[in-house]
Amino acid sequence: GTENVSVCWDDFTVAPKNWDLGTVAAGGTAADNGLVARNNGNVREKFTVSCSASSSPSGWVLATAAGADQFEMQVNNGSGWLNLKAPQDIVGQLYSGRNKTFDLQISLPTSVSAGGGVEQTITVTITATKD
Repeated sequence: GTENVSVCWDDFTVAPKNWDLGTVAAGGTAADNGLVARNNGNVREKFTVSCSASSSPSGWVLATAAGADQFEMQVNNGSGWLNLKAPQDIVGQLYSGRNKTFDLQISLPTSVSAGGGVEQTITVTITATKD
């Protein structure tokens, strides 16, 4: 199925805003390299990324590793791949007008009991807080 990533933003931008993977087989992995977060505010900010706990409509569960009806989402902030089972920092201090590149990677369930051939939506949220 297709996984669409929706990104929320406040006084910053993330490009691109959507990530359409197309068709990916069970157990497959897809990455989006070179995403850009930009601080458009006038204060230094910390950027954090988190992932929804399940997919919609089939309810695949976010896990530390892909498995039956379980997917894994990771972020690479320049320090290697970090699992998004818990929120992770993209950057601790991003000054006004600056950019930070990062990558996302998803590992799809190894097998599915629900949702095979059905488009799935997984929400990834970027949060900026004053540093």
